[in-house]
Amino acid sequence: MKKILFSLLAGLLLTSGLLNAQKTNVVKTSLTSIFLKTYVLDYEKAFNEDMSGQLGFYYTGYSFLDVKFSGFAITPEFRYYLSDEKTAPNGAFIAPYFRYQNFTLEDASTSETATFTGIGGGILIGAQRVFKDVITLSAFIGPSYISPSVTYDNPNTTWEFERGSGGVWARAGINVGIVF
Repeated sequence: MKKILFSLLAGLLLTSGLLNAQKTNVVKTSLTSIFLKTYVLDYEKAFNEDMSGQLGFYYTGYSFLDVKFSGFAITPEFRYYLSDEKTAPNGAFIAPYFRYQNFTLEDASTSETATFTGIGGGILIGAQRVFKDVITLSAFIGPSYISPSVTYDNPNTTWEFERGSGGVWARAGINVGIVF
């Protein structure tokens, strides 16, 4: 997975220097997800000087205490850039988004598993800066609402996380990317 991501980013960096057209595409990854053993890949496309769309994908797989946690999420997002001096994908933005999540959880002490599916969305505020027409750095934060559904391999099981897994959360991050 790391080799594929590195090859993709290296290829985009090499080909981005060959393009003479206006750069309206960004491929990026999260700097904060490394600490959660999560792989993030986002693609943003500017539609005009004020608007863009982004499609994000992440995969995670790690263990915390006695629970093995693995799965993915897909996040389509619309971005509206607020700056008059800069054009998308550069400047301050607001971004409503939708998110679909699907995770498998396994309790190592009991070998019981659960599938967590979450559907939700929210709105972000943030800023993205383009450096030397090649590199982007962005930061964002905002509320997120998740409506969960949990199924168990053993129908007589319930886990403590189910009670607090829905409702309002926060979404935040710092991303770095390549413009082409």
